[in-house]
Parts: sequence; structure tokens; C-alpha cells
Amino acid sequence: MFFISLFIVNKSLNTIIAENNKVIIKGSNIDFILRLLKKADKRNAPKIVINKDRSKSIIYKKNNYQKTLTQKELLYLIKNPESYLYEEKFIKETLNFLNNLGISLILTDFQKENGSAYWLPINKLIKIDKKAINSGSLTFARILNHEMIHIAQSCKGGSINSIPELIGINEKMNEEKHILLKSKVYKNLSKYEISLEKEAYSYQDNLSAGKYLIKKFC
Repeated sequence: MFFISLFIVNKSLNTIIAENNKVIIKGSNIDFILRLLKKADKRNAPKIVINKDRSKSIIYKKNNYQKTLTQKELLYLIKNPESYLYEEKFIKETLNFLNNLGISLILTDFQKENGSAYWLPINKLIKIDKKAINSGSLTFARILNHEMIHIAQSCKGGSINSIPELIGINEKMNEEKHILLKSKVYKNLSKYEISLEKEAYSYQDNLSAGKYLIKKFC
């Protein structure tokens, strides 16, 4: 008999944050980031644990918008772990692609900032919260893709350094994304800025969208 429970990974990554409170994602650091993501994927995967009373439980990580998996589904995933090779390849290629565009990426500790990442066009910089690593390869890939869409919006506004402008792509927002846009992370944004976020959220799950839009508008 298995008891199914959920858990949230919150392992500190202080050891990878330099004394100046940031890690530049470039060169050899890219493989380092990929190794950390692979470890997070392993931690987040369903696993069987033995409780103090010798009973067994299955623990796994999910967010509030994912369906709860059955015992049968969880046991299948334990025997057949999900592969993130596609996302790993995307992340490595994307980081190199952005570096080649002259865009800097830093992993840092968001102490007062909300959200997972920010595109700062004036500085040609993407800031990513170190806690994003804990979510694993799939989420990290989507975060990168989201910010790439914002870069394309900047290019639509005139150049990579420009204030983002709406591209004009159709919105494809699900319930989860609508709720996220109503969170405190976005409470101070204007209606136009919310529209920019809607474009990015609409296509962040399509990992070919970001690079395509950058090549089209930049």
C-alpha cells in the first residue's frame, strides 16, 4: 500500500552564487547549469520512500495547475523516468545563441524582486532567479523562451535595446497563465505591459517560438 504525497524542492544553491551575488551564464558555466538542472529533475521525479512505520509513500513535485497523478501513473514514471534531453539541448543552444547576440545572462538571488526572470533591454541582460534551477529543465527552458519573446518584442520596438513593443501574435492563454498575470508579480504593470506578458506567456511553451521571433524581428 502506497501513500501519495507532494513536496516542494527548496534546496539552497548558495554554493553556486559568487561573492558578488551572481553567476554569469557563459562558456563552461553553461554545462555547470545543465548539471544542476539534471540534478533538480532527478529530485523532482516521483520516488518511493520508506516511512518510520515501514509503510511506503510515493512523493513527487507538482504545481497547483497540474492534475494529481494516480498511483499507477506514478509507478509507471518511477520505472520509466521522463527524459529532458530535448529541453537540455534547447537550453544549451539557447544560452550560446543569446551569448552570441551579445546578451548577458546572470543567475542571481532575487531577494526583493518577484518573478523568475527579467529582460533588461537597456543593459542587454537577462536576470534569472537562482531558485528557478530547482524547478528543473522543462521550467527553466520555458523561462528562457519567455524572455526570448520579450527580446523579440524589443527588436519590434526598434532594436534589442529598445522598450518592448507588441508583436501582434495571437494570444493563447490558459487558466494557469491568467491567474499568474493577476498575481502580485504583475500588480504594478500597465495594461500595455500586461499585454506584452500575455504574448510571452502565450508562446513560452513552444520552444521554437523565441528563436524564430528573434530571427524575424532582430
